Amino acid sequence: MKTALAVSLLCASLVTVLMAKEDVQKPSATEWDRLKEAATTYIAAHSGQKDSDAWTNKFKSRVESRMESSKLGQDEAVQSLVFDWMSDNEKFLREKQSKAMLEACRIMVWLHEHKLELPGLIRNELQKENKMAKLSEYLVAQATLVADAKRKVN
Repeated sequence: MKTALAVSLLCASLVTVLMAKEDVQKPSATEWDRLKEAATTYIAAHSGQKDSDAWTNKFKSRVESRMESSKLGQDEAVQSLVFDWMSDNEKFLREKQSKAMLEACRIMVWLHEHKLELPGLIRNELQKENKMAKLSEYLVAQATLVADAKRKVN
């Protein structure tokens, strides 16, 4: 149940990413870095570098297209794309479907690498009851399971 809550928080953070820009306590750089590393580990276990590069290029292109078509800045274009994606995929994330989790992790890594923050509401929620660490642990555990299964096949 706690894992489901952590996944739900990831869903919620992506739905509301950057929508709330109020001044609230941010997670420490270490916590955010750990979550980024856990998401990176999950991505590596579930996808090859070629797929990841293709996703990055496609996402970058979609951001640029949204910026041009909607006359938005980069932050707003990313918010809009992420919100649209989350609207379509919330159910799949709650069910922890690997394809949706992979996409969510890619988005989290992209946000981290572009120095975009989680919204204040989610930052505060993730800091309660050590949820950010639990989400990181879940992602690493899932990545380990996939990596172990791949080793057994090979």
